[in-house]
Amino acid sequence: MSKKGWIILLIVVLIIVGGAFYFLTANHIEGLVYDSKTGKVLSGAIVTINKLTKLETDEEGKFRAFAPPMKKVITVEKPGYKTFEEAFPSKFGLQVIEISLEPFTFSELVEDFKERVSTLKSYNAKYFIESEVDGKKDTFSIQLSYSLGKGIHFVSEEEGENTSFTEVYILKDYVYLRDGKDKEFKKVEKEESENIPILKLSDVVDFFTMKAEPSSFSFLKETTFGDEKCVVFKIQWEDAFSESSGFVYLGEESGIIRKISVVDKGFNEEGKTVTTKVSFVVEDINKPVEISPPS
Repeated sequence: MSKKGWIILLIVVLIIVGGAFYFLTANHIEGLVYDSKTGKVLSGAIVTINKLTKLETDEEGKFRAFAPPMKKVITVEKPGYKTFEEAFPSKFGLQVIEISLEPFTFSELVEDFKERVSTLKSYNAKYFIESEVDGKKDTFSIQLSYSLGKGIHFVSEEEGENTSFTEVYILKDYVYLRDGKDKEFKKVEKEESENIPILKLSDVVDFFTMKAEPSSFSFLKETTFGDEKCVVFKIQWEDAFSESSGFVYLGEESGIIRKISVVDKGFNEEGKTVTTKVSFVVEDINKPVEISPPS
């Protein structure tokens, strides 16, 4: 091949390579995902493009992907937020978009929680409430352990002006129960135990929805609770008699409410200040939980 031919071939190759490089680098989509209420960026959101490309937003709430110049259907999912889906028009070159996710209301999160816990194989849960008036404290607690195929272990205890204690094992064929720490367990057949007062996990979380819808419920930050990354929401109630504020921890992988902590300050009928601390924790999700008859 002549020198002129080599030059022409080189030019053609450069044009092809350059065109390919431009096509691969210019046809990209960049996006930012943020909370529609607070404007805070959301990391860890799962972005799916045309049901094929799946990626995750970084710590700054951003994502970037190669995207041919064609219509793109983008879906964004993150625990605690409503799923986003929208079709974006075809565009050559770099396409920059912003996506806002709408958080669930607190009552929507609770309803979703009830559906999810019904599918769990095991867990340990704790509910604790402490009320203080004039330095006097009353406490009430519930511990609930569940293991699919093994049974339920339930303990409720009240201390203060009133005292009570109930412990129940619900196993395959029998139920063991006692109404005092120093009392012996009574063994009854399961068919005879229908009227034993046992709170399910979905019932416990209902304690937090006895008030009206929170006056404020918004994304705060991301953190880790136990062995799971969580989205943290700040929650507040305000009415004529009290003010409550606290935090809700939602597991990013499980979608389960892992923790709720709330402090309520108000007045009783005598006009005295009442401070109430409430906490709810779910641990050991789908992990081995030992439940066996009491010795």
